[in-house]
Amino acid sequence: MSNNRHFLLIPVYVGTVIFILIINGVFTGEVTSLSNLIINVGFLVVMGILLGISLISFVRLNHCTEELLFQEKQLKKEHENMDEKELCLDYLKRQDVFRNEELKYAFTQYQLCMKKYYTKRGFKNICDIEEYINEDLIDRVGRNFYNSNIPGTLTGLGILGTFLGLSMGLSTFNGQNVLAISDSMGPLFEGMKVAFHTSIYGIFLSIVFSFIYKRAMMDAYHAVEQFQKVFRQYAVPAY
Repeated sequence: MSNNRHFLLIPVYVGTVIFILIINGVFTGEVTSLSNLIINVGFLVVMGILLGISLISFVRLNHCTEELLFQEKQLKKEHENMDEKELCLDYLKRQDVFRNEELKYAFTQYQLCMKKYYTKRGFKNICDIEEYINEDLIDRVGRNFYNSNIPGTLTGLGILGTFLGLSMGLSTFNGQNVLAISDSMGPLFEGMKVAFHTSIYGIFLSIVFSFIYKRAMMDAYHAVEQFQKVFRQYAVPAY
């Protein structure tokens, strides 16, 4: 069943940003390292943009899923008053079956295909709805080519931040003598903080995103499968 779990990305991301700002002393006015703060904010902005683009695709995918589920129920109701041939002819004329542009275009192509086979004696052949409304369509609506790479990208950004933080810390480290080592420990620890923080929220956001993304796609695939099954059963006449 379709739902809005993808909106969980918003509070999760906002909570992550607030947490990072807190541990960097932004709200208390005790920012110990401006460079740490800038790097963390930079990484979070990039991740936020990536997640924002994904959220838009999730909203479109959710609308598509809801329309498929709604039409499945409509077909079952309408079948009570019409037989397969009447229902098929009715659906061939409709222009408002779907509102989603991808679904609307795909169903229009199905209608054109079916009309080619219709004669006064009935249908001499039929088109399979699966050729037009299928998992490939869901992949396009849900931008699967983009979203499937987001978990790895978030994790990769976290790892990049790890190396950047370690590089910052080690670049100021001086091991010539005990006094130099003591003076270098502060910048080294600050660099390590960047390294650990970016890794933590990069991996955390990746895990949350993966769960939401996989569930959204599973719901959409299931909705397509159910729609195809009901459509074949109630709106495809024998020929």
